[in-house]
Amino acid sequence: MENNLCEVLESLLGRRRDNHVGAAFHAVVNFNSKLDMVDAVARRHLSPRRLARWNALCNRIGRKAKRRNEIAHFSIVINDRDRQFPARLFPYWSITKGAKLNWSEGLTAPQVEERAQSFSALSVEILQFAQKLPKRRAPRARRPPSRA
Repeated sequence: MENNLCEVLESLLGRRRDNHVGAAFHAVVNFNSKLDMVDAVARRHLSPRRLARWNALCNRIGRKAKRRNEIAHFSIVINDRDRQFPARLFPYWSITKGAKLNWSEGLTAPQVEERAQSFSALSVEILQFAQKLPKRRAPRARRPPSRA
């Protein structure tokens, strides 16, 4: 999802051969900050019709990001007593609280796979949005004044 979100930003600002836009985007570590960055630029560049489409997509991305963290930052817990459910995936913060785990709250392998597929589908939708944006030419890089 992050790479395709970067595609949206590059489409809004214009592609440059030196890829300063991509470098700035990937220098930001937090996904929500990256989404906020793209959203701020979109609000300045998009027509009302495209902005309405972006707002709906941005809201879905924000909701998915919260669920993404549950499988991106996880611990696998094995329950030796229950062979029917040998392993479940828990968000790492639920493990580190020191409280007893509620086994039913852990994700099974099929649940993780279903979430991963939904993230992939949203990622494709983000890329399709970027590809439909009008192509912008990036401004030429200014050369520093010569020292004569």
